Amino acid sequence: MEGQYNATLPTLPDGDTTALFEVDSRGRLRIVNEASSASLPAAIHSIADVTVPTGSAAAITTTNPTATLGVTVTALSTNTASVRVGDSSITTTRGVELTAGTSYFFAVSDPAQIYSISATASQKLAVVWQ
Repeated sequence: MEGQYNATLPTLPDGDTTALFEVDSRGRLRIVNEASSASLPAAIHSIADVTVPTGSAAAITTTNPTATLGVTVTALSTNTASVRVGDSSITTTRGVELTAGTSYFFAVSDPAQIYSISATASQKLAVVWQ
C-alpha cells in the first residue's frame, strides 16, 4: 500500500522532521527528499591535524568552538602507535584507544573537553565537529 511504510527521523531539536523513504504504489522503496534546510547541520568544521602529546594528556584544542551535533576524532592512517582519547583523566592505558585509521564520536558541544595522549611521539588526530 502506498505510503504505508513511510519512515521519518524522530523530531529534531528545532521541531522539523526529515522523511527518509516511502513505498510507492508498485511496492518499491523510494527515497524522498523532504529535508528542510533547518534540519540539516549548518556546517562541518575541522582544525589542522592535532599532534598528540606524550607524558600527560592535553585538550585537543584550546579554542571553544560550538559543536551542535558532536565531535569526531580520527587517528591518522600514518600513525605508528595507538592514541587514547577521552576526558581530562585519560592516560596511556586509560581512555578510548584509537589505532591508525579508527575514529570515535563524542556527543559533546565543546571540542576542548576532549583530551588525547600517546606513549609514542609524533602521533596525530584529525578533528571534525558539526
